[in-house]
Amino acid sequence: MAESNVIHEAGCGPAVNNQIFCSRDEYSHEETRSCPFPFQALGKECYYFGKNPLKNWQNARSHCLGLGGDLATPRHPYKLYSYILDNFASPAHEWWVGASLNHQRSGFEYITTNEPLRSEDWHPTLPHARPGQDCAYIHPHNQRPWANFPCTNVERFICQYP
Repeated sequence: MAESNVIHEAGCGPAVNNQIFCSRDEYSHEETRSCPFPFQALGKECYYFGKNPLKNWQNARSHCLGLGGDLATPRHPYKLYSYILDNFASPAHEWWVGASLNHQRSGFEYITTNEPLRSEDWHPTLPHARPGQDCAYIHPHNQRPWANFPCTNVERFICQYP
């Protein structure tokens, strides 16, 4: 029998008990989709969690493109954030995602859709307007999904299959 690439009971585990992160009611009836290897389904989205070796943002994106996807641009960032908390919180690591600073519009956007990241999804003191911190990541202990770093930092990364 073929191995299933479905993540069961994603998010909302013991590490997260606040509805701002993930609501079981919102996702409990959501169907999952079939994802090609090495991607795993989290609801209707397919993700690959790149843990080793760590990569800078551009190399992480190249890796994702090589798998047939791109860096993650989740429809439900708190669901992905909750999954990371439940499955990868120890030791704590940052995870590159597919969002970066659009200098023309002076805001962070998803790289595949140019959709802006919602301000309420950022760590309360972010995003920093400091030069060079142009790439977005998820840190499992920020209490909100988005934060930003210099793109040259080497981190874990999340790919998403279209």
